[in-house]
Amino acid sequence: MPDEYVVQLDTFVSRFTEKLQAKDTSDLLSIIKSNPTTACAEALAVAITNLAQKRPLEVDALVLPIQALFDAAEAQSIQVYDYDDGSEPVTFHYVFILHLAEFVKDALHETMLHTPKHTEITPSNPTLATALFSASAIKHGLLANTSAPHNFTRQGLQLPETGFDSPGEVERQEVVAIGACLHLYIAGATMKNKLLFKGEDLLQSLRAIEKKRVISYAPGITLLQHTIIDAEGGFIHSDHFPANVWKELFPDQA
Repeated sequence: MPDEYVVQLDTFVSRFTEKLQAKDTSDLLSIIKSNPTTACAEALAVAITNLAQKRPLEVDALVLPIQALFDAAEAQSIQVYDYDDGSEPVTFHYVFILHLAEFVKDALHETMLHTPKHTEITPSNPTLATALFSASAIKHGLLANTSAPHNFTRQGLQLPETGFDSPGEVERQEVVAIGACLHLYIAGATMKNKLLFKGEDLLQSLRAIEKKRVISYAPGITLLQHTIIDAEGGFIHSDHFPANVWKELFPDQA
């Protein structure tokens, strides 16, 4: 990656982080319009995912203004011309979502080599914080067609095709099961129709991980039980705010 790109990326990450931390999103569109580049789009995704991991209670405050920004026709029409040499221009939104989805996938699936897995059930666990953000983003339509959160949730449910009930996956099973519950408890109504393959049963899978005692962390067990109740009702009446769910999962941090 060229040094110039890295400098641009770092500069935009700092600008977006400052704006998002201050909840001052009024001029994000003007920044994007003035800098319709790949570096700017990637930087917005970096700033959002970094803040989501550091401030999980504020994931909705990150997701909602960004979704509103890209709901506007003016933002949807901004073109990026430097995404790939020789290719046709693509929209800024496309490049941003591409990077955001990749960062979410990396955090959920812990793809970094030579890095210890995050297996502690704590509010500082980046996998759990990213799961909370991902659930909010799916619920509100920011990540509408991203496969990684669905694959992650399938692993947490230990569906047969995932192989996630194997001995080699034991160290991550509880974290991923809780992350799956976060997704379903918050965004189950949106996710349920894209989650399962033919013959699979979501409610049965939730009850199975409860029976196997995959989750031993007490508030995590409660989250699983609440998710089962919502699944019994088809997630029709579930409308849970991520911040409240996080406080219930980590009551000592509330």
